[in-house]
Amino acid sequence: MNQMRSTPGIVALLVLTHLGLFAWFSNYTAEDAYIVYRYSENLVDGNGLVFNPGEPVSALTSPLHALICSGLYAISGESAWTNKIFSVLLHLSCTYLAIHIIRLDRGKLLFFLMVWLSPYMIFWAAGGLETMYLSSFLVLAFACAVRSRDTDDWRLLVAFSVLLGLAFLTRYDSCLFTLPIWFHVAFSQWRSQGISTGKKISRTTLLLLPGLLIALAWLGTSYVYYHDIFPTSIYHKPLRYDIQTHAAFYMLQFLCLSGIVPLLAWVFIDRLRRSETQLVHGLGKTLLAHLGAIIGLAIFAFYATTAVLTHMMFSYRFLLPYFPIMALLVIALIDGTSPQAWRGGNLGRRSWTWVVLLVIPFQGLQFYIIDN
Repeated sequence: MNQMRSTPGIVALLVLTHLGLFAWFSNYTAEDAYIVYRYSENLVDGNGLVFNPGEPVSALTSPLHALICSGLYAISGESAWTNKIFSVLLHLSCTYLAIHIIRLDRGKLLFFLMVWLSPYMIFWAAGGLETMYLSSFLVLAFACAVRSRDTDDWRLLVAFSVLLGLAFLTRYDSCLFTLPIWFHVAFSQWRSQGISTGKKISRTTLLLLPGLLIALAWLGTSYVYYHDIFPTSIYHKPLRYDIQTHAAFYMLQFLCLSGIVPLLAWVFIDRLRRSETQLVHGLGKTLLAHLGAIIGLAIFAFYATTAVLTHMMFSYRFLLPYFPIMALLVIALIDGTSPQAWRGGNLGRRSWTWVVLLVIPFQGLQFYIIDN
């Protein structure tokens, strides 16, 4: 498969497949999405960002989602379909743009197969909740973080900060992931050679202020308008510490069904005991290069054991926004193990062709199970 590279024709085919499967699931709308639509429609109709006019109470776990839906409703006069279509197009665009920013070449096809053909990503794109918005902001922020190591472009820092602010407004708990990656990027800026202290301070300010102002603007507005910065769900749907073992197995199941664990096992078997393979070196290289993201994922994973089985989090919805980043980390690990990693190994020169041939029925079977 030419080192898992992709061509415009393959990309177009995958996009059409993604949209076709999205259309298949599009009649499904998660119940909680209608709560968001009511808030957004009331705002446009002049009743305020409320569920019932005259009752300033927030049940919005994703305030940005409600604001986006308000804009879409104001333009089209319809909430559900415009939200679904906008979110799926945004996610396709952001994942593709992230690949472009990172300048990923080898492994690009693998990423598209894993993310764009994921039955769970497509199912929740049709679900109408904030899942795809958060995923879009996070994968773009991750791409900006990676690219900022190789360029002096201040616009990447501003974009990174804005995206973290938007992610926070999409889900407050995303800060468990975004704060470690922010500190890693800021630390990398301070370690840069040949840059004056003044410039380092200005670059750190660019990293901090845009996202912080976005977050504070909403928190201030929420406190004044609702007299609380948190939605009501935080009081009525507490975290579950009594089911962490079950949640951990559920998360492991997700890693298996999403393809992360099978792919790691395939690479390990394919590269084992080959002279040019450096598995430990590749692991260390990936860890150091993406330390913030990996620490963030570890913190979020622990938190997820208390929340991943709560209301409206079925079909791995709680974990999906972070899946594209996981896929990119696995691809970075493969790159780091050997210069020949994408040319095949113990499983033959066509080992990656076999991966493609196995991924498609693997995803297809899960689509069938979800649909039935």
